[in-house]
Order: sequence, then C-alpha cells, then structure tokens
Amino acid sequence: MKKVNKKSMMELSSKAIIVLIISLVVIGLLLSFMNLTFKKTVTRFEELAINEFATPPVAIINSPQDGSVIEAKSDLILDASHSYDLNSQIREYYWDYTGNGIIDNTGEVVNVARAYEDPGKYTITLKVMNKEGAVGTATSTITVVSKNVKDKDKYVDSPLFLTSDEINNYDNILRLIPLVIWQDMKGKHEYDYVIYNEFAGNDEIINIMDDKSSTKSIVFGEYFPGDSNHQISQDMMDNYFSYWLDIESFVLVHLSADDDVKLMSATYAAYINAPLIFIDDTNFNQYSLRLNGKKVIVIDDVIDQLNNPNKYFLGDNCEIRSYSLEDIYNLKITGFTGINSRGLIVS
Repeated sequence: MKKVNKKSMMELSSKAIIVLIISLVVIGLLLSFMNLTFKKTVTRFEELAINEFATPPVAIINSPQDGSVIEAKSDLILDASHSYDLNSQIREYYWDYTGNGIIDNTGEVVNVARAYEDPGKYTITLKVMNKEGAVGTATSTITVVSKNVKDKDKYVDSPLFLTSDEINNYDNILRLIPLVIWQDMKGKHEYDYVIYNEFAGNDEIINIMDDKSSTKSIVFGEYFPGDSNHQISQDMMDNYFSYWLDIESFVLVHLSADDDVKLMSATYAAYINAPLIFIDDTNFNQYSLRLNGKKVIVIDDVIDQLNNPNKYFLGDNCEIRSYSLEDIYNLKITGFTGINSRGLIVS
C-alpha cells in the first residue's frame, strides 16, 4: 500500500481553500458589477425587474401634492420621505418627472430637487423598491405656470373685451385671446370676449354689455361712446404689451401661417399667459429689442420662414424653444380657451 503524505494533503487542502475563497470573492465582485451595470442601464419603468410575489412597499409623494400649481423655474423638492415598508426595507427610489415612463432619477435618497422650465401639466411618478424586489407606486399631477404677470389694474370691474370681425382684423382677434383668458399661481382667469360685426353701432354694443351684465367695456378697434350707464373705452394694439407687468416669455408665429396654426398658437399663448406675436420680414425689427433676453417659443419654425434667417437672428441672450403644431396638440390644451363658445358675432 502506498503511504499517503499528510503534509502534501494539507498543502493541497490549503490551496483548495484559498482558490475557493478567491473564487467566491471574484463571483461576489462580478455580481456587484452586474448589479451596478443593470441599475445604470435601466432607463424605463417597464425595464425594472419586479418581484410580484413579495409584499410591495407603500409609495407616498409628500410634495408636491396632487393638484399643486408651481411657477416655472422655481426650485421644487420631490419628497418621498413618508414612503414605508412594514415587512422589509426600501432600498431604491425611482422618479419619473413628467409621466412619460422614463426614469429621471434613481437612488437611496428620499428627496430630489427639480425645476420645471416649461409651463404645462405634469404627472410625477414615484416607484419604491424594497430588498425583495417588490415595487410600490404613487403619482402626483402638478400644473406649471409661467412667470409672466398680468397688470391687475387693467381688469378692475371685470371689463368686457370687444373687437370687430372685419376681415383684416383676424390676427388681432387671436392676439386678444391671451388678454382675456390665462392661468397663473392663483388659478384660471376668464373675461368675456365679444367679436362684434364691423357694421354694429353703439346701441348694439350696449345691448351686448347688458346681455353680459357688464358696465365696463374695452374696445380694440372702432370707438363707441356708450352712455351714462355704460363705460366704454378704446384701446389700441400698440398698448397690447401693457396688459402684462412682467413678461418672461413670448409666443411667435409667422404672419402667413395657416389659420389652425394661428388658432392653436393663440390657445398656447393663453395657456402660458404669454403675449402672442405674428411676425414676418416687415415687422421683425419692431419686436427684436423686446424679445432680447427673453424666452421665445417659436411655433412651426417661424424664423426659418423669414426671407433671411441669419439677418433676423434672435440673439444669444434668448432662450429659444421650437414647437410644432403636433407638439401643441400633444399638450391636450385645445379646450383651455373655449374660444368657440366665448366668441360672439353680432349681425
């Protein structure tokens, strides 16, 4: 019988143990690397590996609360600190800032900072995952409004706004829409707006005021004297911008754009409480100084429609956003103005 060398066996066992330990360390590092890599590559909620058999944690969005109104560019804290798990421990917080299913922030921290640049309605989605891989979900819908501010002195006594339906006044009819309806931090503001027949006289206008229970009217166009019971004043489009105390953003659309583009541009301008400007080669310089340093929302690439885009450069100080008509439709704001029901033509 061959004699076994105990020393050799001990050395072999020691080597095997060392190899085993090294192997386990390598496997552990590899799994950690794979886990980190997986986290980095997960960009959408649908890609999350969810354990549907474990009890999910409870996701809670403390702030912003559902229905909150936030001013654009304001610092906002998304707070999930009240989220909990009675049976396990939350290990990951996933945030989608806009409701598009894309994960914008991931981590173990319960609070994240965020500023919304553009006005609109956003659904914030929070998903929290526990150690077992179960996921809880919460949502909060907020409205972001622009920093533009109306001059409240212009709206004392809830005036009725009027303008005529003459054919060359269509653009001004649309430009007045953001004057009579808009939203801000205090909510939605609406004032009656009447488009009267160009051949209407003083009596017809007074009848409209009586029908609207209004004693004060502002007419953009032909002036009507009114009477002792009806205060009718005239204003001009030259004073258009004076209805805002502070203007941070403008909406631009080409003067030759289709009517549906113009109407949706007016709706969007009202939605973000911004002046609406119809622009072409002949009037660009009239507005260029006013636009300098502001946020300019360009509808349907208006600058490209000008004869010489290089000549009509808005400047490096402008924050320019380009929206197509489809982009505006996707905002689902077509019913915001209700202009079809608010317009009235007197014949």
